[in-house]
Amino acid sequence: MPSPSSPLPGLALRNAVLAALAIILLTAVVFAAAIPLGLLLPSRHSALIAVVLALTCHGFAAVLTLWFLCRHWKIPPAALRIVPPTPRLWHLCWQIPVALLGLILVQAIVFGVLGAGGGEIPSQFLNDPGIFTSPTIIALVFIGAGIAAPLWEEFFFRGLLYSIFDQKWGQWAAVLLSAVCFSLAHLMYLLFPYLLTFGLVAAFLRIFHGNIWGGLIFHIVINCSVIAMTLGTT
Repeated sequence: MPSPSSPLPGLALRNAVLAALAIILLTAVVFAAAIPLGLLLPSRHSALIAVVLALTCHGFAAVLTLWFLCRHWKIPPAALRIVPPTPRLWHLCWQIPVALLGLILVQAIVFGVLGAGGGEIPSQFLNDPGIFTSPTIIALVFIGAGIAAPLWEEFFFRGLLYSIFDQKWGQWAAVLLSAVCFSLAHLMYLLFPYLLTFGLVAAFLRIFHGNIWGGLIFHIVINCSVIAMTLGTT
């Protein structure tokens, strides 16, 4: 989508930095409380519930934080492409499978070149056969990592950051820079090519659909698929 004809003062690089710092601070506060609490709880089951619940709370708190900041900076939702969806969302029926195949191919090439494999679930959790069959834990994992995390990440990376970069340097710079920021923010460098491809796909979905909903649905589907496959291995 083209940049607005009249630049919005709220879409400034300074505000991108401030929003990122706010998310980092929120993350530090939430997990600085959750991790020690989890270590103090009597069972791994309770500890994992505390950590996953923190992940869920963090996601929704991040959405509220970004919403508050955007209102404070007088950035209208339309500037972030938070607008009503259109029937073009039906294209996700082919876009998501094609993108998923591309993501699998990219990571397979990386693992093939580096001779690396996927991560394993720590043995201390595997020693507790019921820990990943608890309906509470499974539900919280899907809500926290499958829904809450994509919500705030799309709001931030494909909403606020993309719009700031788009206004400053144009659409294609916004596509690349938002994807690079998304990749680096995860701090998983072995997965950098996968995450970069993911970010590029989500940015192109914003362009194709004219809103962030295509990228959000794509993000939720991929995250939930990864969670289901991971839980399935246990």
